[in-house]
This record gives sequence, C-alpha cells and structure tokens, in this order.
Amino acid sequence: MVDHENTDIRRSILSYFQDKPKKDLFKVYHFLFQKKYDLNSQEGFNKYKTFKSNLKFIESHNKLQNSYSLGITDFTDLTADEYSETFLKRITQEQKAEIKKFLNSQNESSSFNFDKYADDDDNLIKNSLNEKNESSFTQKKIDWTNKMNPVSAQGACGCCWAFSVIGAIEANYNIKFGNSPRFSQQQLVDCDSSNNGCNGGNELKALKYIKEKGIAFSNDYPYFAGEVAKSQTCVASSFTMNYIVDGFDYCYKEVCTKERHRGLLARGPIMVGIDGRMQIQDRSIFQHYTKGILDAPCANDNHAVILMGFDFDEKGEYLLARNSYGEGWGENGNFRIRTRDLDRTCFMGNTAVLPIVKQTFNPVPNPRPIKPNCIKFFSECNFKGEMKEICENVAVIENFPKISGYMFENNSSHAVLYDGYKCFGDEKYVRDSNSCLSNNDFEKNTKSIMINSTLPPSGCIWLYDNYCYSGNKVEICENVSDLNDKKYNFGNKASSYNYGLGIKSVRFFIDKNFQGNNFENNQGMSSFVDTWIDKNIESIQIVKS
Repeated sequence: MVDHENTDIRRSILSYFQDKPKKDLFKVYHFLFQKKYDLNSQEGFNKYKTFKSNLKFIESHNKLQNSYSLGITDFTDLTADEYSETFLKRITQEQKAEIKKFLNSQNESSSFNFDKYADDDDNLIKNSLNEKNESSFTQKKIDWTNKMNPVSAQGACGCCWAFSVIGAIEANYNIKFGNSPRFSQQQLVDCDSSNNGCNGGNELKALKYIKEKGIAFSNDYPYFAGEVAKSQTCVASSFTMNYIVDGFDYCYKEVCTKERHRGLLARGPIMVGIDGRMQIQDRSIFQHYTKGILDAPCANDNHAVILMGFDFDEKGEYLLARNSYGEGWGENGNFRIRTRDLDRTCFMGNTAVLPIVKQTFNPVPNPRPIKPNCIKFFSECNFKGEMKEICENVAVIENFPKISGYMFENNSSHAVLYDGYKCFGDEKYVRDSNSCLSNNDFEKNTKSIMINSTLPPSGCIWLYDNYCYSGNKVEICENVSDLNDKKYNFGNKASSYNYGLGIKSVRFFIDKNFQGNNFENNQGMSSFVDTWIDKNIESIQIVKS
C-alpha cells in the first residue's frame, strides 16, 4: 500500500512557524528552500508580498474542505503566471501542428519503422495493441510505484518532457530487466534539436532521438539546467551512449479509448499530459498542491507527467502519477487525481506513450567528481586587487578585505554572507558573478559565510563541532548511546547540525546511554539554543518520520 503522507522535514519545520508573524515564516521558507534572491532587496520584498498573497488563498481554499489540500511548496513565492512561465512546457499552436505532422509521419518513416500503426478516418495514429487485448482488460487496480526510480526535480527549466521520458524509460527498464541505471535528462535538454530545451518539447520526438542517437548515463552527463534555467552546449559525444529505446506504443486523442489507455498502462508506466496549472480565480492549484485527490478545473494540456496506476476509494476511481518537482512537492513527488469524463481527467486520457526498452550492457560509471562551490572575493572592481577564495563554510572571518566584486567557480553556486560571526546577524544571498558591486556597507563587513548547504542522506543528521555546518563532521543515522565510540571519531562538542529528509526530531543528551540533561529539537534549527551552545554531547536519539 502506498503511503501518501509527505515526509519532507521542511513541512514540519514550517508548520511550527505557521502561527508566527508572516515575515518570520517567510525568512524560514527562504532558508529551507534555498532561495537565491536577497531578502534585503526589492525583489525579496516583492517575493514576500506574493508569498503572503498565496498563503491567504491557500488558507481560504483549504477551508472549503476539498478532496485535496494546498500548502507551502517551492513555488509559493511565485505568481501563477511566473510559475507557468518557468515550469510548464509552453507548447504553441504552431508546435502542436508540427507534433501532429510528426505523429502522422511515423507511418511512412523507414528510419523509425519499429512500431506498426494505422491511420483512422481522421488521420490519427492508432497504437499497436490489438482489439482483443484491449477489450479483455479487466484489472481492478494498477500501481507501478515500486518500479519507479527516485523522484527527480526539473528546477527552473521547462523540460518536464525530458523528465517524463527518462522517468518512464527507467521504470519500464526496471520492469523488464530490474535495477535500471539513471539516464541523462540534461542530454535531452542540450542535444535534442527537435525539441526546445527549457522551453518545452514532445516526448515522442525525444524517444526518436534516443533511439537514433542513444542516451548517456546521468553520472556521466548530470542534470543542472534547473539551476541555470537554460540549455548548454551539447557534449554527448564525450560519453558512452546507451541504445535503450527500441520503439514505443501509444494512443492519441479520439482513438485513445479508456481500454487502450489502460492496456498500455498495464504494461508499464506511461507518459501523459496534464494541465499543470488548474486555475481557480487567478491562482494555480497544481502549484500549491500538497496532498489528497485533485479535482480542479483544467483548461490546457501544458505539462508532462508519468501515469503510474489507478485505484478506487469510496468516491470512485482516481489516477496515481509522478511529477518532476522533487520529493518535497505533493505526496513525496506524486499526486492523485479523480477520474472524470469531463476533459478526460484533465487531459490525462488524451494520450498515452509507452516506451519499448532494451537492455544496455555498458558499465555504469561512478558519479563525476563535483567541483567545490568556491567563491573568490576581490577588493577592486573587474576582479582585480586583493583576492580571497573560500570553498567551505566559515564561521569566523577575520581581516576580510573590502568586497568590490566576486566570482563563482561553478555556474550553479550561491552563498550566504552574514554580518555577524557564527552565521548570525543580517544575511545576504549572492549568486552569479558580479564584477563591481555598488557601495554597500554590509558587503564590507562580512564576518561568516555559508557556501555549502547540502542535506544529509534521508533519515540521517550531520553533527558539527563548529558553527555554520563547519569543522569536524559526523554522520548519525541511528540512536547513539556513546559518541566517544571510536567509530564516530567525534570530540563531543557540538555547535551546529543539519537534518536529512525523514527526520521527525532529535534529542541530545549530556551523558552516555541517553541520561542526564537533554534537549529535543523538532523545529529543524541548525544551531543549539543559547543554553546548549558548545556543550559536550554524549548520546543522541533520533525519531524518524
């Protein structure tokens, strides 16, 4: 049975601040979701106003007691139009016409003659399932969730099409061969010229590209378009290609009957389209969805997702699908939606694409080394004068030069500057290199810096003997009765800590074997309360979600 409750620790942290002043809630939100804009800027203030407006809508909508709930997500600081412009695939009418032409051409294309289709009277292509198999479909429930690879996040790039293609391929690979490698979404965004990178695409064209050109492992060609919001120069020729697509079966529009649709789904997860906005008034329901069974108005097919199954409850049938917004959205990255004849369940019944996969025997490479998130500060404009390079979190910075510009080593890097020691005081978020800053006293008085805010593995915490997630670190994933044990190699003095997903609370004890004075944290704070700063910690208890 699928557990629909989201285990993202950020939700429980935010719930603690729900009754606090909105500005405090927004500061916590800004930190937890690692927003790149500066709070102390006009952009930050505008985001705050949008955040408050969305909260008001979320609270009023939840009072209606719908079959689904809305809440704070990564997109709560965006207007509905900003969300749509960035995250939905934006297929124009001209592109739709091109796609229909492409679909019809597959009957005649000798270069892609691996599925047998026939045109119906409207020149629409039928899938290759025969009528006998379709009419005999009698399954009461389908759920392919356990065949899916972990949830991925497209970030600020409108390439849901690439994520649905790769996710469906990996899932069907798991069904057929087991233990699917992860394949590269970034290659599709950069290299598939038949599609439009971060500005939308079509799944069938992407499958044709993979069949003809192959696809790299994601370890070789990792995804980062979501950080920089654009495609990059194609470098696929540098890596081993895997020819894992042998074809596809699908149905389209009027010929996509419910029986055909379910017949394809019975064989494995399928790619479908949906209205990724679901607009009520001027708001997007899908943008703020957190749990439950969606049943909201739909207007356009503008977002690609993966249909994993269907089931029933006391009110009837619903579909279960995978999105590409990460585990923190919806029900651990998934969503449910009530089936309905009106708009064919938000257009999800209009199409179904099932990739036909074949096995690769290429060895899966180790992940590529990640460059450190280094930042170089310069005392003069145009990257001149005294230079100071920082590649890790620093709790106390002495004799810091006047900052006139800074340069990141990685395009996707960002940092948080603090005007107080130990990552306290006012903060300033910086990203993207800046050759000449305006005269700003804050940037001349940086006392500490956070450049790495990576989360620990799910169910674990990282404990540090210095502030700002710095100094010696120990990873703890279970109750520890004695931190002096040699396996932990930790000096007991704890100054900061970081949660992974799936942690409900942590209790710290002064003495071994969970004895003596203790302090429980269920708020996700990164440093200890004043009375516990720099105390020796002898044992730890972890409560997991």
